[in-house]
Formats: sequence, structure tokens, C-alpha cells
Amino acid sequence: MLKVIQVKLEPKSSQITLLNNLLEEHRELYNSTLECKKILYEEFDQQLSCFDAIKSVLPEFKKLDKLKLANYSSAQQTIRRLDKAFNKFFHGIRKGENVGYPRFKGKNQFSTIEFGKYGDGCKIKKDQLYIQRIGLIKCLWFSKI
Repeated sequence: MLKVIQVKLEPKSSQITLLNNLLEEHRELYNSTLECKKILYEEFDQQLSCFDAIKSVLPEFKKLDKLKLANYSSAQQTIRRLDKAFNKFFHGIRKGENVGYPRFKGKNQFSTIEFGKYGDGCKIKKDQLYIQRIGLIKCLWFSKI
């Protein structure tokens, strides 16, 4: 069973900068993976599987030093998120629905980071949220969804 906890954060100004940089890294990863998938699909009529994208795109990002703040498993979740969008697109096409092709995300269109499991990159400690490479961030309230 999946659990979602919604938290209102009160980060320090330095943490806000780090969080924005973290979001930007994930957005760039999403867009780069989308570009690879798009080229393969449009030019070669092939699909890049989620597993192959994780095997090929993530190491390239690491080599280029583009994932300084991102946790490896959260980067995998970002690629899985794109894969879900493609699966939804192809499923809609098979059903004959008018569905849109997954889009590149602009700076203000990417606001979510997923962590694979609790403790792998994020933890809740009393009234604070710990995010790897960001630190402890004060939480004002929790709500379970």
C-alpha cells in the first residue's frame, strides 16, 4: 500500500536555493530522457524502455556531473515518471483516444521529486524533514493522503 505524506516546509534561504537546484537537476534529467525517447521513436520507430533509459541516461548524467544533489533512486523515479507518461500515451492511442505526446517541462512546470522508499534520500525526524544533500528542513504540519 502506498502512503503519501503532504508536508508544509519552512526552509532556510540557503535550502531554498538547494531545493530549486535539485528540482532543476530532475527537470533536466526528465527532458534529456524525453529527448532520447523522442528521437528513438520518431526516427527509428523504437521505444527506449525504462530500464534501458536508467542504464544509459543516468550514467551519462553522472559523467557530465549534472546530478550533484539528486539521489540516484530519486533520479530513477523521475525516469519512471516519464515512462508512465509514455505508457499512458500509447495506451490512449490503442484505445483511440485523443491523448497528447509527453512534453518537455519548463522551469515552472516541474515541481515534484519522488523518492523510491522511506529512508533512501529522505526521512522525517520529529518535526523536521531530512533530504539528502539538503539537510534538515523545518516542517509546519503533516497530513496523510
